[in-house]
Amino acid sequence: MSTDTAADYDRARDWLKILVGQVIGLRRDHHVWEEFQTIISANPHLHRPSEFYRWTKDMYVSGMAMAIRRQTDDDTRSISFYRFLKLLKGNPSLVSRQRYRALFPDNDVFVQQLNEAGLKKDYVDGDYDRLVGPGKAQPSTEDIQNEIEALERVTSKIVIFADKVIAHHDEQKPEDLPKFIEVDEAIKFLEDLLKRYRLLFEATSMSTDVAFQYDWKAIFRIPWIAT
Repeated sequence: MSTDTAADYDRARDWLKILVGQVIGLRRDHHVWEEFQTIISANPHLHRPSEFYRWTKDMYVSGMAMAIRRQTDDDTRSISFYRFLKLLKGNPSLVSRQRYRALFPDNDVFVQQLNEAGLKKDYVDGDYDRLVGPGKAQPSTEDIQNEIEALERVTSKIVIFADKVIAHHDEQKPEDLPKFIEVDEAIKFLEDLLKRYRLLFEATSMSTDVAFQYDWKAIFRIPWIAT
């Protein structure tokens, strides 16, 4: 268990900022893939064999598997959700109720309104009860270990696939290959973790919905091969 709480807290916050970008990247790539499949499905003229389809599928599968694998990395040189959770397990006070209450200073306009209505304690503690557990001062090490085990469970087949098929040419390739739905479930689990800890560290709710600032599908509305 770590005793340098200030250093651990700063490290966890810094890691969380990086994890935001990594998980949003996963969600963005997943969205582009799903939209690409929708484009193909909607156009019967595209329903024909193509090496391009094989290539895009291989690139998507490889990229997503390695990106999800990265979130389970325990290498000390890596920043991953696995190491983030291990850090919290070693010092659960980093997300204590006391720290969460401190994210709602009395000089904040919204908090002032809560104070005027006599609702601040109920609002803040109600949120913490929902995120961590009714009446808990902080998560237990068992709570965080359960999250670690859930992360391992939802990513296990993808990690094995990334290690034995993509990163290395293993002679004994896994027979139980991950399905697309299992990739979706792993991404959803990482999204939920991200939202939970953004709330606990910053009292900030976030959406992982993908919204591009330009029409990225415009390239599909023109012929690709000049005649």
